[in-house]
Amino acid sequence: MPVLNRSGYGKMSDDYITSLLKNPKLDIGIIPSQWGNCVGRGRKDKNDELIISKLITKQVTEQPDIYCSATIPNLVKPKGRFNINFTAGIEVDRCYDQIIHGVNSVDLTICCSQFAKNNFLNSNVKVTKPIEVVYWGADTNVFKPDAPSKDNVNKELDIILEQQVFLFVGQNTHPKLFSDRKDMDGLIKSFCELFANVKNAPALLLKTSGTNFSTFDRNQMLEKIASIKQLIRGDLPSVYLLHGELSDEEMAALYTHPKIVANISFTHGEGFGGPLLQSSLCGKPTFASNWSAHTEYLTDSRFMLEGDIVALRDDLVSEYFVKGSNWFQVDYEKAKTKIVHFLDNIAEYNKAALELGAKNSQEFSLNKIDYRLNKVINKYCRL
Repeated sequence: MPVLNRSGYGKMSDDYITSLLKNPKLDIGIIPSQWGNCVGRGRKDKNDELIISKLITKQVTEQPDIYCSATIPNLVKPKGRFNINFTAGIEVDRCYDQIIHGVNSVDLTICCSQFAKNNFLNSNVKVTKPIEVVYWGADTNVFKPDAPSKDNVNKELDIILEQQVFLFVGQNTHPKLFSDRKDMDGLIKSFCELFANVKNAPALLLKTSGTNFSTFDRNQMLEKIASIKQLIRGDLPSVYLLHGELSDEEMAALYTHPKIVANISFTHGEGFGGPLLQSSLCGKPTFASNWSAHTEYLTDSRFMLEGDIVALRDDLVSEYFVKGSNWFQVDYEKAKTKIVHFLDNIAEYNKAALELGAKNSQEFSLNKIDYRLNKVINKYCRL
């Protein structure tokens, strides 16, 4: 499993493995794997030492009773007597046949959202093996409205002169303009169009990068922002880049910083959307597309951005995104209207965000992962 990796799958693996390690009936060894081009984490989490203590560094010859992987199903390689794959699925509405063949090659698939499970069930090949949903979550002792501030986070935001800042958090997934799955480019363009020539306009802060934090990657991000701003005339609002790895505690301090008025994403689709949940748990107004997995915890319609389910562009078809599949496209003009309404009624939205965060802290905590995951493991493995 891609434990200790700076990626969504890496964090998901860390949390699910930590949960399984609490089950006294399981004797666990961990064979670490890579996730795509993503690098290992530089920041340490509180459970890292426990995970490291269970790493297997020598070749394994004995077949395990239970073998767990965490990957897209077509990449799974069953090695145990009973095989489980954890997955976030695919962010479009259907899958290639080989992905479903991967689902059928293991004894149990565990999805972190109902959206991911539905995409498997709606594909051309019939699913013949069990699929269970065990929602991912977050540490509610860290991600909370009163998360303590961090000096290094405060230092960075002190550079920002604006007192109202919209935050975007997410990895940039495509170098070509307006091709990123998160649609960060569409967000930048819409934000700049909305606040062009507006006095005392809010700022947009992008917590983003590619698969690493190199100087080259940072410069690519800055060039992309500049390229988008060149498409718009006038006196444009500030768009800042926060490039680098933050710990969970630092991310919580970022979400709850007084200058951050909202978290916003125009994402085309999410298998779960961890940063959106984290922001919600911090009681921050969190706006996102009205489609895919995050709608299972962003349940207040006030925070949903309208749009349409549209066909995937042909040039974005890949080994994972099948031709003829669909994802979500935010209606940029309606999103602009929503942003203006939010700024005019910020107290109402703040109250709703705190209520939603309190609800989510009950349903999407690490304790809930423990309960749901170990219930499923006990059901299928008869521990």
